[in-house]
Amino acid sequence: MGSYSNIFDFDKPTSLVEFRKYGGSSFSPLENTKQIAIDISTAVKNGVKQVIYCSAPSNLSESLKSMAYEINPQLRNSAVDSLVTGSDAVGSFLLQHSLQSHNLKVKVLNGMNNGIFTDNVVGGANVLQVKANEITSNLEHVDVLIIPGGQGSDHKSITWLGKNSSDLSCILQTIATQQDHCSIYSDVDSVFNVDPNVYKDATPYRELDYDTVITAAKLGAKVLHFNAVALAKNNGVEIVCKLNKAPFNEGTRIGNYRSGTIIVTDKKAQLIVVNHKNVVKNESMAKNKSVILEFLASNNIFAVSDQAIGILKDNQILIPMAYVDYISELKEKFHDEIRSGQSITALHVVSGEKVINSTFIEEHEMEERVAELYQEHIKKEVSEYV
Repeated sequence: MGSYSNIFDFDKPTSLVEFRKYGGSSFSPLENTKQIAIDISTAVKNGVKQVIYCSAPSNLSESLKSMAYEINPQLRNSAVDSLVTGSDAVGSFLLQHSLQSHNLKVKVLNGMNNGIFTDNVVGGANVLQVKANEITSNLEHVDVLIIPGGQGSDHKSITWLGKNSSDLSCILQTIATQQDHCSIYSDVDSVFNVDPNVYKDATPYRELDYDTVITAAKLGAKVLHFNAVALAKNNGVEIVCKLNKAPFNEGTRIGNYRSGTIIVTDKKAQLIVVNHKNVVKNESMAKNKSVILEFLASNNIFAVSDQAIGILKDNQILIPMAYVDYISELKEKFHDEIRSGQSITALHVVSGEKVINSTFIEEHEMEERVAELYQEHIKKEVSEYV
């Protein structure tokens, strides 16, 4: 998605403005869309204009892609991008119709006029320029701007910024218009110290630092888009997590706060068998990419998740985090060696930029192992950090 350096053409609105992003679950059931419109209308009547970014209603993108592939199994990737950007527009228009019943002036922008300009890379276009005046000039004439998330333009057609990029869209223009915060609305109002669906004692953070969220997101935590959080950090934008249903509670504020500790659960890990040689320790493997690849190829088994590699040694999997940069290449290199059905879970304990502990486990061990990690790394800190 690019480095995002020197891409902003800044401009500040003449009136008070709030930036919000609503996740896909916000629009289901439809009655909830009406409640969101009431909340937005109240803010406008209090003198704060609104810029709203919308994701596609839950499961709509996948349903559309499924139907398209059924019609044409050879569907081009560019056509898939068009489906995704189209589904994001559905939430935007649903909210527009609901807001218009409150006698507000509302306008929907798309990728061609939302101020985000990209290259034409399919599946995840790189942002080249962000122009704030596309937002500020439109705000002179309306109360609410609604923008489908994840869209940009290569000056010829609408492009897609990639999976889960609605957060990114919102934060890009929050920065360009020189605002100090944006609000992200979803079905969970907080970042927890462990997945509450996995561990009943999970505790939400009231405040959390950028780096812990970025590291957790890279390792598979279903929090915010890590590039979006990194951008917010580099440009001094605070992220406010809120519930997307009435009473729209405020949860975690992500900013320049103390580091927290999070246990990340990634169930997408796979066991990979390369050969049956003995596992040996190589202290230099984290220093050189070619050494890493050679070392992995010479060992009998390792594990891979979206963002981590583990070597099996003495019945434990050790995680050198230097591997993170090479995940895509490793997956491609050893693609044929992945054992079918050998899915496992990766657990990582993160604090700030550091990974304190990492392990790969069988699914049936997860509850017990999460409890152990919680006791070891988090419970003693709850009263201090949360």
